Amino acid sequence: MQFHAGPVQPLRRRGVLGPPEPGLDLLSAGLGPDLTLVALWAAHRDIAAARAAEELEDGSIVARGRAPWAYRTVATWHGPAPRPAMIIEDLDLAFPIVQPMPGGGLLAVASRCRLREDGMAERTASVYGPYGFLERNGTVGDGIEDVQVSPRGRIVVSYFGEGVSGANGWSQETTPPLGQAGLVEFSAMLTPMWHYAPPRGMAPIADCYAMNVVGESIWACYAADFPIVCVDEQLGVITWQNDLRGASGLLVSASRVGLVGGEEPYDDRLAIGTLDGSRVRIDREMRLTLPDGGELPRDVQALCRNDRLIVLDGHEVLGLDLVDFN
Repeated sequence: MQFHAGPVQPLRRRGVLGPPEPGLDLLSAGLGPDLTLVALWAAHRDIAAARAAEELEDGSIVARGRAPWAYRTVATWHGPAPRPAMIIEDLDLAFPIVQPMPGGGLLAVASRCRLREDGMAERTASVYGPYGFLERNGTVGDGIEDVQVSPRGRIVVSYFGEGVSGANGWSQETTPPLGQAGLVEFSAMLTPMWHYAPPRGMAPIADCYAMNVVGESIWACYAADFPIVCVDEQLGVITWQNDLRGASGLLVSASRVGLVGGEEPYDDRLAIGTLDGSRVRIDREMRLTLPDGGELPRDVQALCRNDRLIVLDGHEVLGLDLVDFN
Protein backbone atom coordinates (compact mmCIF):
# COMPACT_ATOMS: atom_id res chain seq x y z
CA MET A 1 0.00 0.00 0.00
CA GLN A 2 1.28 3.47 -0.85
CA PHE A 3 0.30 7.06 -0.11
CA HIS A 4 -2.64 8.03 -2.30
CA ALA A 5 -3.79 11.28 -0.69
CA GLY A 6 -3.11 14.64 -2.29
CA PRO A 7 -2.07 15.51 -5.84
CA VAL A 8 0.31 13.50 -7.98
CA GLN A 9 3.78 14.83 -8.82
CA PRO A 10 5.51 12.97 -11.67
CA LEU A 11 9.29 12.89 -11.54
CA ARG A 12 11.13 14.24 -14.57
CA ARG A 13 13.45 12.14 -16.70
CA ARG A 14 17.02 13.43 -16.45
CA GLY A 15 18.86 10.77 -18.41
CA VAL A 16 20.00 7.17 -18.51
CA LEU A 17 23.18 5.74 -17.02
CA GLY A 18 25.02 3.48 -19.41
CA PRO A 19 27.79 1.13 -18.28
CA PRO A 20 31.26 2.37 -19.25
CA GLU A 21 32.19 -1.15 -20.38
CA PRO A 22 30.15 -4.16 -21.51
CA GLY A 23 29.16 -6.58 -18.77
CA LEU A 24 29.08 -4.10 -15.87
CA ASP A 25 26.17 -3.69 -13.44
CA LEU A 26 25.31 -0.54 -11.51
CA LEU A 27 26.40 -1.14 -7.92
CA SER A 28 26.05 2.20 -6.13
CA ALA A 29 25.61 5.93 -6.73
CA GLY A 30 26.05 9.17 -4.79
CA LEU A 31 25.49 12.91 -5.27
CA GLY A 32 28.40 15.26 -4.70
CA PRO A 33 28.24 18.83 -3.36
CA ASP A 34 28.02 20.28 -6.89
CA LEU A 35 25.25 17.77 -7.74
CA THR A 36 27.51 15.61 -9.86
CA LEU A 37 26.23 12.05 -9.81
CA VAL A 38 28.93 9.43 -9.23
CA ALA A 39 28.04 5.90 -10.34
CA LEU A 40 30.00 2.80 -9.32
CA TRP A 41 29.95 -0.23 -11.63
CA ALA A 42 31.09 -3.84 -11.14
CA ALA A 43 31.13 -6.98 -13.24
CA HIS A 44 28.14 -9.24 -12.85
CA ARG A 45 30.38 -12.05 -11.53
CA ASP A 46 31.49 -9.80 -8.64
CA ILE A 47 28.05 -8.65 -7.51
CA ALA A 48 27.90 -11.55 -5.04
CA ALA A 49 31.01 -10.15 -3.32
CA ALA A 50 29.86 -6.53 -3.57
CA ARG A 51 26.53 -7.39 -1.93
CA ALA A 52 27.70 -10.09 0.47
CA ALA A 53 25.67 -10.83 3.59
CA GLU A 54 26.15 -13.16 6.55
CA GLU A 55 23.96 -14.96 9.07
CA LEU A 56 24.37 -13.99 12.73
CA GLU A 57 24.01 -16.27 15.76
CA ASP A 58 20.39 -15.22 16.22
CA GLY A 59 19.59 -16.27 12.64
CA SER A 60 19.26 -12.75 11.24
CA ILE A 61 20.88 -11.85 7.93
CA VAL A 62 22.96 -8.67 7.77
CA ALA A 63 25.18 -7.08 5.17
CA ARG A 64 28.89 -7.68 5.51
CA GLY A 65 31.36 -4.84 5.83
CA ARG A 66 34.23 -6.43 3.95
CA ALA A 67 33.65 -8.28 0.71
CA PRO A 68 34.80 -11.93 0.57
CA TRP A 69 37.15 -11.00 -2.29
CA ALA A 70 38.48 -7.80 -3.79
CA TYR A 71 36.84 -6.88 -7.07
CA ARG A 72 37.29 -4.43 -9.91
CA THR A 73 35.01 -1.40 -10.16
CA VAL A 74 34.65 1.55 -12.50
CA ALA A 75 33.43 4.95 -11.25
CA THR A 76 31.79 7.37 -13.68
CA TRP A 77 30.91 11.03 -13.18
CA HIS A 78 27.68 12.56 -14.57
CA GLY A 79 26.52 16.17 -14.32
CA PRO A 80 27.97 19.67 -14.24
CA ALA A 81 31.57 18.46 -13.83
CA PRO A 82 31.96 15.23 -15.83
CA ARG A 83 35.40 13.62 -15.95
CA PRO A 84 37.02 10.42 -17.24
CA ALA A 85 36.07 7.14 -15.61
CA MET A 86 38.13 5.93 -12.64
CA ILE A 87 39.14 2.27 -12.44
CA ILE A 88 39.61 0.72 -8.98
CA GLU A 89 41.15 -2.71 -9.32
CA ASP A 90 40.78 -3.94 -5.73
CA LEU A 91 37.73 -2.59 -3.90
CA ASP A 92 37.05 -4.91 -0.95
CA LEU A 93 33.95 -3.34 0.63
CA ALA A 94 30.40 -4.71 0.58
CA PHE A 95 27.48 -2.41 -0.27
CA PRO A 96 29.78 0.60 -0.78
CA ILE A 97 28.40 4.13 -0.33
CA VAL A 98 30.34 6.50 -2.62
CA GLN A 99 31.14 10.21 -2.56
CA PRO A 100 33.48 12.36 -4.66
CA MET A 101 36.40 13.91 -2.76
CA PRO A 102 37.98 17.31 -3.52
CA GLY A 103 40.77 17.00 -6.04
CA GLY A 104 39.14 14.20 -8.02
CA GLY A 105 39.34 11.36 -5.51
CA LEU A 106 36.61 9.00 -4.36
CA LEU A 107 35.44 7.90 -0.91
CA ALA A 108 33.87 4.44 -0.50
CA VAL A 109 32.32 3.35 2.80
CA ALA A 110 30.60 0.09 3.75
CA SER A 111 27.42 0.48 5.77
CA ARG A 112 28.39 -2.28 8.22
CA CYS A 113 31.58 -2.69 10.25
CA ARG A 114 32.30 -5.60 12.57
CA LEU A 115 34.32 -5.18 15.77
CA ARG A 116 36.46 -8.31 15.88
CA GLU A 117 37.09 -10.43 18.96
CA ASP A 118 40.58 -8.93 19.28
CA GLY A 119 38.98 -5.50 19.72
CA MET A 120 40.03 -4.23 16.31
CA ALA A 121 37.43 -2.81 13.95
CA GLU A 122 37.26 -3.74 10.29
CA ARG A 123 38.64 -1.05 8.00
CA THR A 124 35.54 -0.25 5.99
CA ALA A 125 36.25 3.26 4.69
CA SER A 126 38.64 3.82 1.78
CA VAL A 127 39.84 6.97 0.02
CA TYR A 128 41.07 6.57 -3.54
CA GLY A 129 43.10 9.14 -5.47
CA PRO A 130 42.03 10.53 -8.85
CA TYR A 131 43.69 7.62 -10.67
CA GLY A 132 42.00 4.90 -8.63
CA PHE A 133 44.84 4.01 -6.27
CA LEU A 134 44.13 3.51 -2.56
CA GLU A 135 45.54 6.43 -0.55
CA ARG A 136 44.27 5.53 2.94
CA ASN A 137 41.64 3.49 4.73
CA GLY A 138 40.15 3.42 8.19
CA THR A 139 36.99 2.96 10.22
CA VAL A 140 34.00 5.29 10.47
CA GLY A 141 31.76 2.86 12.35
CA ASP A 142 28.87 0.46 11.88
CA GLY A 143 25.23 1.02 11.00
CA ILE A 144 25.83 3.81 8.49
CA GLU A 145 22.75 5.38 6.93
CA ASP A 146 24.45 7.92 4.68
CA VAL A 147 27.78 9.59 3.92
CA GLN A 148 28.17 13.04 2.34
CA VAL A 149 31.31 15.09 1.68
CA SER A 150 31.21 18.89 1.79
CA PRO A 151 32.88 21.15 -0.82
CA ARG A 152 35.87 21.56 1.53
CA GLY A 153 36.18 17.83 2.09
CA ARG A 154 34.43 17.42 5.46
CA ILE A 155 33.18 13.84 5.69
CA VAL A 156 29.82 13.66 7.47
CA VAL A 157 28.33 10.29 8.42
CA SER A 158 24.82 9.55 9.67
CA TYR A 159 23.84 6.32 11.45
CA PHE A 160 20.72 4.22 11.80
CA GLY A 161 19.61 2.64 15.07
CA GLU A 162 22.13 -0.21 15.32
CA GLY A 163 24.98 2.17 14.60
CA VAL A 164 23.84 4.36 17.51
CA SER A 165 23.01 1.70 20.10
CA GLY A 166 25.64 -0.86 19.11
CA ALA A 167 25.70 -4.08 17.08
CA ASN A 168 28.26 -6.22 15.22
CA GLY A 169 30.42 -6.43 18.35
CA TRP A 170 30.07 -2.75 19.31
CA SER A 171 28.40 -2.15 22.68
CA GLN A 172 27.67 0.81 24.93
CA GLU A 173 28.97 -1.25 27.86
CA THR A 174 32.29 -2.41 26.35
CA THR A 175 33.31 -0.61 23.14
CA PRO A 176 30.92 2.29 22.42
CA PRO A 177 29.99 2.54 18.74
CA LEU A 178 31.63 5.31 16.74
CA GLY A 179 28.15 6.37 15.63
CA GLN A 180 26.58 6.64 19.09
CA ALA A 181 25.94 10.38 18.52
CA GLY A 182 24.00 9.56 15.33
CA LEU A 183 25.83 12.21 13.30
CA VAL A 184 29.65 12.45 13.17
CA GLU A 185 32.14 14.46 11.13
CA PHE A 186 35.43 12.86 10.13
CA SER A 187 38.58 14.48 8.81
CA ALA A 188 40.06 13.63 5.41
CA MET A 189 42.27 11.18 7.33
CA LEU A 190 39.11 9.40 8.62
CA THR A 191 39.53 10.63 12.20
CA PRO A 192 36.44 11.72 14.22
CA MET A 193 36.39 15.52 14.48
CA TRP A 194 32.90 16.38 15.77
CA HIS A 195 29.93 14.55 17.30
CA TYR A 196 26.37 15.86 17.29
CA ALA A 197 25.05 16.96 20.69
CA PRO A 198 21.36 17.92 20.92
CA PRO A 199 20.47 21.34 22.27
CA ARG A 200 19.07 21.54 25.78
CA GLY A 201 15.59 20.01 25.99
CA MET A 202 15.92 17.90 22.85
CA ALA A 203 16.35 14.14 22.71
CA PRO A 204 19.55 12.64 21.27
CA ILE A 205 19.54 10.88 17.92
CA ALA A 206 18.15 7.35 18.09
CA ASP A 207 18.14 6.86 14.30
CA CYS A 208 19.19 9.49 11.76
CA TYR A 209 16.62 9.01 9.02
CA ALA A 210 17.76 11.78 6.66
CA MET A 211 20.82 13.97 6.11
CA ASN A 212 21.78 16.67 3.62
CA VAL A 213 25.14 18.48 3.64
CA VAL A 214 24.43 21.84 2.00
CA GLY A 215 27.63 23.81 1.47
CA GLU A 216 29.40 23.45 4.81
CA SER A 217 26.16 23.14 6.82
CA ILE A 218 24.74 19.81 7.97
CA TRP A 219 20.97 19.26 7.88
CA ALA A 220 19.24 16.24 9.40
CA CYS A 221 15.93 14.76 10.49
CA TYR A 222 16.01 12.04 13.13
CA ALA A 223 14.03 9.83 15.48
CA ALA A 224 12.44 9.92 17.93
CA ASP A 225 10.81 13.36 17.54
CA PHE A 226 11.91 14.02 13.90
CA PRO A 227 12.97 17.67 14.26
CA ILE A 228 14.62 19.43 11.35
CA VAL A 229 18.14 20.31 12.48
CA CYS A 230 20.76 22.57 10.91
CA VAL A 231 24.36 22.52 12.14
CA ASP A 232 26.00 25.58 10.65
CA GLU A 233 29.63 26.01 9.59
CA GLN A 234 30.56 27.20 13.10
CA LEU A 235 28.81 24.09 14.54
CA GLY A 236 25.92 26.06 15.99
CA VAL A 237 22.68 24.06 16.09
CA ILE A 238 19.28 25.39 15.00
CA THR A 239 16.16 23.22 15.28
CA TRP A 240 12.57 23.29 14.05
CA GLN A 241 9.72 21.16 15.37
CA ASN A 242 8.31 18.85 12.71
CA ASP A 243 5.02 16.96 12.87
CA LEU A 244 5.77 14.58 9.97
CA ARG A 245 7.30 11.26 10.97
CA GLY A 246 9.74 8.97 9.23
CA ALA A 247 10.92 10.95 6.19
CA SER A 248 13.91 9.20 4.63
CA GLY A 249 15.09 12.15 2.53
CA LEU A 250 15.53 15.88 3.15
CA LEU A 251 15.76 18.69 0.58
CA VAL A 252 16.81 22.23 1.51
CA SER A 253 16.53 25.59 -0.26
CA ALA A 254 16.84 28.71 1.91
CA SER A 255 13.81 28.62 4.25
CA ARG A 256 12.08 25.83 2.32
CA VAL A 257 12.44 22.11 3.01
CA GLY A 258 11.20 18.98 1.31
CA LEU A 259 10.54 15.79 3.26
CA VAL A 260 10.79 12.72 1.03
CA GLY A 261 9.24 9.35 1.78
CA GLY A 262 8.21 7.88 5.10
CA GLU A 263 7.03 4.69 6.68
CA GLU A 264 4.21 2.81 4.96
CA PRO A 265 1.92 3.93 3.45
CA TYR A 266 3.94 7.12 2.88
CA ASP A 267 6.84 5.61 0.89
CA ASP A 268 6.27 7.91 -2.07
CA ARG A 269 5.25 11.12 -0.28
CA LEU A 270 6.84 14.50 -0.87
CA ALA A 271 5.91 17.17 1.66
CA ILE A 272 6.97 20.78 1.03
CA GLY A 273 7.37 22.97 4.09
CA THR A 274 8.54 26.39 5.28
CA LEU A 275 10.82 26.98 8.26
CA ASP A 276 8.53 29.27 10.23
CA GLY A 277 9.92 30.42 13.56
CA SER A 278 10.64 27.27 15.55
CA ARG A 279 8.41 24.98 13.47
CA VAL A 280 8.14 23.48 10.03
CA ARG A 281 4.89 24.57 8.40
CA ILE A 282 3.84 21.97 5.84
CA ASP A 283 2.42 23.83 2.84
CA ARG A 284 1.58 20.94 0.52
CA GLU A 285 1.82 17.17 0.21
CA MET A 286 1.91 15.13 -2.96
CA ARG A 287 2.56 11.61 -4.20
CA LEU A 288 5.65 11.04 -6.32
CA THR A 289 5.20 8.91 -9.43
CA LEU A 290 7.12 7.81 -12.48
CA PRO A 291 7.03 10.30 -15.38
CA ASP A 292 4.09 8.39 -16.92
CA GLY A 293 2.13 8.51 -13.66
CA GLY A 294 2.89 4.93 -12.65
CA GLU A 295 3.71 4.00 -9.06
CA LEU A 296 7.34 4.12 -7.99
CA PRO A 297 8.85 0.62 -7.77
CA ARG A 298 9.90 -0.52 -4.31
CA ASP A 299 13.55 -0.91 -5.28
CA VAL A 300 14.28 2.62 -6.49
CA GLN A 301 17.19 4.47 -4.89
CA ALA A 302 16.51 8.04 -3.76
CA LEU A 303 19.36 10.53 -3.31
CA CYS A 304 18.93 13.99 -1.74
CA ARG A 305 21.52 16.75 -1.95
CA ASN A 306 20.98 20.49 -1.62
CA ASP A 307 17.54 21.14 -3.17
CA ARG A 308 17.70 18.20 -5.61
CA LEU A 309 16.04 14.79 -5.46
CA ILE A 310 17.45 12.10 -7.75
CA VAL A 311 15.65 8.76 -8.06
CA LEU A 312 17.37 5.85 -9.80
CA ASP A 313 14.96 3.41 -11.38
CA GLY A 314 17.37 0.81 -12.69
CA HIS A 315 19.66 2.82 -14.99
CA GLU A 316 17.08 5.57 -15.57
CA VAL A 317 17.73 8.85 -13.72
CA LEU A 318 14.61 10.71 -12.53
CA GLY A 319 14.39 13.78 -10.36
CA LEU A 320 13.04 17.15 -9.34
CA ASP A 321 14.27 20.30 -7.59
CA LEU A 322 12.73 21.94 -4.54
CA VAL A 323 12.91 25.35 -6.24
CA ASP A 324 10.34 24.06 -8.75
CA PHE A 325 7.71 24.51 -6.01
CA ASN A 326 8.45 28.14 -5.02
